[in-house]
Amino acid sequence: MAERTQRWLILGASGWFGRTALSMAGFQTDVLPISGPSGYFRAWSQALVEDFAPTHVLGCAFLTKEKLSRMPVHEYRDINSTLIRRFEFASSLPSCIGAISIGSGSVVADPDHPYSELKAFEESVTAGLVTDTRGAVSLRAFSVSGPYVQRVQDYAFSNLLAQGLVASSPISISARGEVWRRYSDVEECLKVSMQVLEPGRYRLLESGGPLVEIRELARLIGEELHAAVNIRSALEEPPSIYASDNRSWESACNEANFTPSDLRAQIRKTIAGCKFSPVG
Repeated sequence: MAERTQRWLILGASGWFGRTALSMAGFQTDVLPISGPSGYFRAWSQALVEDFAPTHVLGCAFLTKEKLSRMPVHEYRDINSTLIRRFEFASSLPSCIGAISIGSGSVVADPDHPYSELKAFEESVTAGLVTDTRGAVSLRAFSVSGPYVQRVQDYAFSNLLAQGLVASSPISISARGEVWRRYSDVEECLKVSMQVLEPGRYRLLESGGPLVEIRELARLIGEELHAAVNIRSALEEPPSIYASDNRSWESACNEANFTPSDLRAQIRKTIAGCKFSPVG
């Protein structure tokens, strides 16, 4: 019997996770990419989505934290609430057997921020999608790596890589305290989420990986790029830890029989796939 063709609706297809998902689409997959608020794929249309009849929905469309500085908070809330309801509508169609929403570690790290409150609401909506014939996963992303990164300067991983790739001066990092992170590859986060998606079950999956301090990350990137690294650290402030406890990530990887890439492999993959503009 021929394998059933999956029909993936990708909401927010122009973003980091959305573009990664598009690059993963295989032969047995039909894809309908829908732009987020600032993309260039198909525009949202309820009739279009109903006609496509997705078997799976990936919800990546969301205004991120930095957008709040450019608009009133009520407008920010209204736009993101609309995007969540679109995800809920598409995932509730009779054809849909699986839904994945892309969340954020900000839900636990900064719970009172409007972005975090909305992401927590999105998780609750995702959990409510589960039926006997439909499964759902909330992927709570903390720190991730991989091609298609946007806002390169806003993330330590991509910022350090960009410095080493395009700048003539050494990779430079300044820290007033220890900064700890766990990095997962975006594509691998999506693969694992898809693998543990099953009817009748909701899964809250937090990204994980080995715990690394930012100065060690800079050294590793410097080694891979054969670039000098200039580290200035006063260590005057308490450690900053933005990371999961790694338990749900390890559990999901074990369930999916999947071995995630180590940090060096993630660095090499991002170098190979990204085109960076000068940083500074």
